[in-house]
Amino acid sequence: MFPRRRRTRLLGPVLVASALLLASACTSAGDSSPSPAASSSPATASPTGPVTLRFAVYGGAAELAAYRVMAHAYERREPDVTVRVEGVGGAAAERARLDRQFEAGTAPDVFLTPSTALPRLVEDDRVQPVDGLLETRGVQFGDHYERLGLEAFAADSALQCMPDDVSPQVVFYNKRLLTPAVLATLATPEAPQLIPQVNGWTWEQFGTAARRITRPGVKGVYLAPTLETLTPLLRSAGTDIVDDPKRPTTLQLSDGTARSTLESILRLARNPRITLTGAQIASESVLSRFEHNRLGMITGTRALVPVLRAMPGLQFDVYPLPRFDHFATVADVSG
Repeated sequence: MFPRRRRTRLLGPVLVASALLLASACTSAGDSSPSPAASSSPATASPTGPVTLRFAVYGGAAELAAYRVMAHAYERREPDVTVRVEGVGGAAAERARLDRQFEAGTAPDVFLTPSTALPRLVEDDRVQPVDGLLETRGVQFGDHYERLGLEAFAADSALQCMPDDVSPQVVFYNKRLLTPAVLATLATPEAPQLIPQVNGWTWEQFGTAARRITRPGVKGVYLAPTLETLTPLLRSAGTDIVDDPKRPTTLQLSDGTARSTLESILRLARNPRITLTGAQIASESVLSRFEHNRLGMITGTRALVPVLRAMPGLQFDVYPLPRFDHFATVADVSG
C-alpha cells in the first residue's frame, strides 16, 4: 500500500509476415541504404549469398514464442533469409545487453525497445529513421497506427522506430468479486446503468465498488505505490505530477488540485480495511490474492494478460481507469 512517508518519485496478430522486422522494431544505424532488416518488402539474398538477420526482442515466454513464430513465417516465405531471434525476459535486461553490444560494435540489425529509451538512442546515433524506408516501399503508416505510438517514436522531424505495442494502463477486476450486482449499486440519476467499459466510471464509484467488494478475507483493491499509478489519476483531474510533461524538472504533488486529488487517492490507497498492507503482501503476493478470489481489483497494462490467463480458474476482465474529471491513462509503448 502507499506508505505514509513522503515519496519523490500485444502482441497483436501478425498482419503481414514480411513486415516482421520493420513493424516490430528499430533498425540500428549504419549503412544509409535500405537494408533487408528494415524492409517491409520481401528480403532478397545478397550478391554473396544468403542473408542472416539478428532480431533482438524481450518479453515473457509467450511473447518471445510469438516473435519466433513470426520469424519462422518470414523464413518460409523467404528461404534465403535466416532470422536469428535473440530474446531476454525484460526491457531493462535488453537495454543493458544492447548497450554492451553497441559499445562492442556487435549490435543486432533490428531490435525491440521501449519509447523511454528513444532519446538516448537518437542522441547516440544508434537508430536509422524508418519513415523514408516505409514510404519507399509504399507502407501506409500515418492513418493505420495509433497516433500515440507514432508520436512516441518521433524525433528530429522523423519517425525513428516503428511502433509495435501500445499497452495502456487499465483496471483488472476479478469477475467473481466485482459482479453485475455490485455495479448495479453504483448507478446514479445521471447514469442509471453503469457500464464502465462504455461510459467509464468516476473515482467515487471506483472507491464504492472497492468498499462493497471488501469482506472478511477479501480486499477490494490494490493500487501500487508508484508514479505510474498516480499519473493518469492526477491528469484526469486536470493536473499533473510534474511541472512540464515534456521537460520535467520537479514534482508538483503539493500544488493546488494535485494535492487535493492526491489526498483523495491516498484515503483509499492507505485504508487497511479495503486494501492490502505491506505485511499482507509480504505473506502472499498481490497476484496470488487476485487469482484466489481474495482481491477484487488491481491496475496494470496488457503485459499482465498472459500471466493472468495462465492462472487456472481465474475469471477476470478489464475496465478503464476511473476518472476525477475526464478520462486519462498512461501506456507502455514499444517499437
